[in-house]
Amino acid sequence: MLDAVIGIFEEGDIDPSVDDVAERAGVSNRSIYRYFDHRDHLMRAAVTHAMRRVIPEIRLDDIGVGAFDDRIARFVDHRMQMYQRLAPITRAAKRAAQSEPIIAEEFEAGRLVLRRSFLDHFAEEFAPLGSAERTRAVLTAELAFQFEAFEFLWSSTNGQVVEMRTILIDHLTMCLGRLRTSTAC
Repeated sequence: MLDAVIGIFEEGDIDPSVDDVAERAGVSNRSIYRYFDHRDHLMRAAVTHAMRRVIPEIRLDDIGVGAFDDRIARFVDHRMQMYQRLAPITRAAKRAAQSEPIIAEEFEAGRLVLRRSFLDHFAEEFAPLGSAERTRAVLTAELAFQFEAFEFLWSSTNGQVVEMRTILIDHLTMCLGRLRTSTAC
């Protein structure tokens, strides 16, 4: 049942009915309600299942290793792959998080993992900064990598992945490159 919900999410329906899920799963509505008291519980379980399934994918390999330009390209490529893989599930999860505190907590935990990998990957650039400068630089650089920013870029570039990649690399190069020359982003 959970895989059926995830499949429906991946097809673009972020708010499937129990009838749709039952049909996709090949079970009756009664079977779904045997395991889930309410439709929202089914949605929450599916989102949680999907998010846990992709946890290994949110970790960036070889954190902090390589030349500046290589680290930027690897970071951007990783985040773009995550967006392409997780966008449908994230849309559904963001909707569900409005009424399900558990999902909102899982989002926050995932966001912290992503932030930590960002900080570790570019630790060399952030190291010389004071606390306030570092916070400002991190927030500025990370803005382009928020889910909503990816949605905006996807829409604005008509899904042109190469163009999105170029924009994101330019953004990080400008922000973090300035840190390398002691000027805040």
